[in-house]
Amino acid sequence: MKQAFLLAALTLLLPIYHAPAQVRQVPLTEMVSSSGMIFAGRVLDVEGKTDERGDIVTVTTFRVETPIRGVLPGTVTITQYGGVSEEGSMVLAHMRYFTEGERVLVLLYPESELGFTSPIGMGQGVWTVNDRDEVVGLADYLFTDIGGLMRQQKIVRTSDGRMPLAGMVELIRTLTLGGGSK
Repeated sequence: MKQAFLLAALTLLLPIYHAPAQVRQVPLTEMVSSSGMIFAGRVLDVEGKTDERGDIVTVTTFRVETPIRGVLPGTVTITQYGGVSEEGSMVLAHMRYFTEGERVLVLLYPESELGFTSPIGMGQGVWTVNDRDEVVGLADYLFTDIGGLMRQQKIVRTSDGRMPLAGMVELIRTLTLGGGSK
């Protein structure tokens, strides 16, 4: 009887353990206020390795094309927890790792005491910049609380989620200065 009850209880709990994890949607205003580094640039190098503590990490070097917060023109190197190395892999679900050669606009958390950082909202704070200098993949939820600011600055996002890089940079710079209105 106890075994049947335990089996029934486990069966009821099974969907909970197999449910896909969800990441809370973070609006752009919150991303900007939580960030330590914001820039647009190109990924120059990506290396998975084991660090001095034995953790698998990913070290990524960017050429900063447009510094916005916490970086200067030139190169910047970040270390993310997890990734793939010769010793093995430990990839974090929902984490956005980078690919050599890609061009991105990125908002990163401040570096931790251990030297790690990651994109705001796991992967929400990274967008591809295409060859036409457009930021692509900009979801509606990013702008829910700054529609007035966008109208004031005449910044338009297309229905398929694109915006000129210059407009997105202007918007983020205004938000870093504490600007923003509904």
